[in-house]
Amino acid sequence: LGGFQANATFSWHTGFPWTPVTGTLNTVPIVDGAAVQNIVRPLAYYGGAGSSCSTGAFTSGSNFPNRAGAGGGTNYFSTTLPPLGVYSPGIGRNSFRGPCYHDIDLSVAKEFAHEFGAHNTLLRLQANMYNVFNTEQLQPITFNTSASYIQNAYFGYATGADSGRVIELLARIQF
Repeated sequence: LGGFQANATFSWHTGFPWTPVTGTLNTVPIVDGAAVQNIVRPLAYYGGAGSSCSTGAFTSGSNFPNRAGAGGGTNYFSTTLPPLGVYSPGIGRNSFRGPCYHDIDLSVAKEFAHEFGAHNTLLRLQANMYNVFNTEQLQPITFNTSASYIQNAYFGYATGADSGRVIELLARIQF
């Protein structure tokens, strides 16, 4: 198209995995004086949480609709030891998925060729646009943050958003 180039990339994934944690349980140190780990996974999952990875699910908390008010996600997990003889399966690492991610990146370029004395030169003008439609991209839920603590009122909520549209301009002279 008259020396113009256009390239597009579509990215989509189902979100980063995350692990619910609690600060109300302590591991038992094996050696006297050893450190006690107090950020651990809950002992059991009761079920009933949603599995949507949409942006709306992580801004409204709809994946965990039966929250215990300020208690966050405690209606979905057990933090008490079961009676002797009752098996508690525990919670696996990375057992939930965070917000989905999708965007379109676009690059447009135009090259101009010139003769400068005995040399050929090339001027390239380019614009790279990341997240060209400015789609909201939520930050993943990470370990040991307020969104991963089951007792937090904002358990299961995304705590922020990534940057929006970014435009990068480039000029290159090749000789």
